Amino acid sequence: MNDKEKLLKLRNSLEVVTQDILELLSKRFELGKEIATIKNRLDLPLVDPTQERKLYKSIQNQSDLLQINKNFSKTLLKLIIEETISREKDHLKKFNTKTKTKQNIGIIGASGNMGDWFARYFSENGFSIGLYSRKLKKQKKNKSKHKIFDSIQDCVVNSDIVIVSVPIESTNQIVNQVIKYSDKNNTVIEISSVKKQIVSNMKKLSKTSNSKFLSIHPLFGPGANIFKPQKYLLVPIKSSSAEKRAFRELFPNSKLLICNVREHDKFMAYVISLVYFLNLSLILSLENLSELKDTSGTSFTIQYLLASGIFHDTPEVISSLQLSNDYFDQILDKFILNVNSLEKIISNKDSDQFIKIIKKAQKQIESNKKSYDDLYQLVNSIDSF
Repeated sequence: MNDKEKLLKLRNSLEVVTQDILELLSKRFELGKEIATIKNRLDLPLVDPTQERKLYKSIQNQSDLLQINKNFSKTLLKLIIEETISREKDHLKKFNTKTKTKQNIGIIGASGNMGDWFARYFSENGFSIGLYSRKLKKQKKNKSKHKIFDSIQDCVVNSDIVIVSVPIESTNQIVNQVIKYSDKNNTVIEISSVKKQIVSNMKKLSKTSNSKFLSIHPLFGPGANIFKPQKYLLVPIKSSSAEKRAFRELFPNSKLLICNVREHDKFMAYVISLVYFLNLSLILSLENLSELKDTSGTSFTIQYLLASGIFHDTPEVISSLQLSNDYFDQILDKFILNVNSLEKIISNKDSDQFIKIIKKAQKQIESNKKSYDDLYQLVNSIDSF
């Protein structure tokens, strides 16, 4: 057998193996449908993060044995899981034993990143979706598969649930308009990152309106997977238990934390406002960025990746997150005080004091080998590294 004949034979074998892989994938998808049906009968969530973590770990170990790149295996498994979940959802739409009236959801601010996320999420979960935004209204051709409303009033009167996904500064104005046009028991949901004035306004409106109110904060960005359970904060307006039940009907698989408005805004001053401020300061301090990226190691690359992701938001959103939170001023004062203290220690070359402070920080965050290993697991999962 000459080389041409060998090549042809090997190519035929490769094609057969590829077809075998597709057949095994098809079998896996069918098993997924059976599992989804049983979960539905047991009233269990479709997505099981614990089982997924177990599967990822198993695949990583098997990759080592088979000498297959772990990143490739992880990416492949992620695609398979996403396709499996998508097929399971479609399967349950056809054979769901629970009969629920299809609800209409109107999204105000639908052309924004988070508005688009909620449109995709609710559409995938069987709701009827209608969209309103000034940007969509101006478009001559409707490229969306969903209904485009001509006005906020049109959106409200044709929706059971209205989601307000607009800049923080505009939220109260839009919520007021929603209540003005509401002539039935709508559920009004707002998703802002700063709650003080908005929750106060909703509490006031709830005293005279028949509408139900939900003030939630999605603790993720618009790039989050709509098929994965996500994490939210809920700030109660009237009844924590009733609003929790209403949330569960819409986001049954998601993790929910409940806090009051003061706790929420103070938490966000740390985990959003301060983080954005840190990354803005970092970017403004860098010179010769292209050369820095070429010569950087793991720590800088991760920090730069975080900063790049953060600045995917619009300047208006970033500015609002810094300026709208009343708690951020005092947290920023404390941060500047710490920076000045560290700057003084560095200027004085006081290594003893510097080491003492580093040890204090390490103790505070419980830095350990697991943290280090987790960091490199993250690094190894990112294609750009």
